Amino acid sequence: MPDAWKQLNLEGQGLQSLNLRLARQLKKARRAYALMALFPLGLHRSYLGDRRGAWGWRTASLFTGFLLLREEPWGLAAVAVLAIALLVDALRIEDRCAAYNRALRRQAYFSPGTKPPEGFRGRYTDAVTDSLQDYLEEKNRESPSPHTTVTRTPGSRAPSFNEQEAMLKKLARRPGGSHAKSQ
Repeated sequence: MPDAWKQLNLEGQGLQSLNLRLARQLKKARRAYALMALFPLGLHRSYLGDRRGAWGWRTASLFTGFLLLREEPWGLAAVAVLAIALLVDALRIEDRCAAYNRALRRQAYFSPGTKPPEGFRGRYTDAVTDSLQDYLEEKNRESPSPHTTVTRTPGSRAPSFNEQEAMLKKLARRPGGSHAKSQ
């Protein structure tokens, strides 16, 4: 049930609904590879939004078929050219898929008229922070545990995911720690 979140109805103008719409529209390289089996129809190019390329495949396939039916000497050369073009398409399908998805995301996220929901005033609506000290005090009040405080200095950064994992492992190894096994 990992894709159950895609079925949730979160319609509105929020980021979640935008991401749900994008998840339905994004193209997958696996499907494009599967459509390459029907390469004479150009479906793999059409799937990735390249109409001109799709019609190019259709035209080249018809031309090659015509040459083969008439037993022209250039028919086998045309088949070889199509095979090389198919190989090139297979090697570039990941890049084409990524470029299409990138353009789709850019269009969705940066489209004019995209604005925050009505009444949105930013993350900190309770207190207006004028200085760094006010900001740090506000962060300390938001702390998830009374034993944890945020003591960041200007220029410091939050720990990365790997650093957080290392800290959790260190806590788990500590005798009497919150994650230690009880005897």
